[in-house]
Amino acid sequence: MVYEKKQVSSSSSSKLKSPLPREDTPLIGKAKPLSLQPKTFANVFIAIVGAGVLGLPYAFKRTEWVMGLLMLFSVVALTTYGMMLLIYTRLKLEPVDTGFAKIASFGDLGFAVCGTLGRFIAGCIAN
Repeated sequence: MVYEKKQVSSSSSSKLKSPLPREDTPLIGKAKPLSLQPKTFANVFIAIVGAGVLGLPYAFKRTEWVMGLLMLFSVVALTTYGMMLLIYTRLKLEPVDTGFAKIASFGDLGFAVCGTLGRFIAGCIAN
C-alpha cells in the first residue's frame, strides 16, 4: 500500500483553524435554547393558572354552589377594585412634582405615597 504524504506548510498561519477571537467574542458559544418562547409561556401559564383551576372544584365542594359563586365574585370584585385604586393613585401622583419622572413599580408608588416605609411595605407585599 502506498500512502500519499500530505504537504506540510511551514507557515504558522496555516496551522490556525479558526481566526483569533476578538475581545467581544463569548468564551462559550451560543447554545441552542432549551425551550421555545411559546412553550415557556405555556409552562408559566399552566403553573400560575393551574393551581387555581385545580383548587376551585374542591372549594365549590366544600362551600356549595351559591356560597362558592358568591365568594368567587366577591374576590373578583375586590381584586378589580384594588387594581383600579392603584391605577387612579398613579395617575393622580404622576402630574404632581414628586421628584420621579415616572412611577414604574409598586415600590415607586409606595415611596411617592408614604416615603421609604411605603417602599419597604410595597416591596414586602409584592414579593
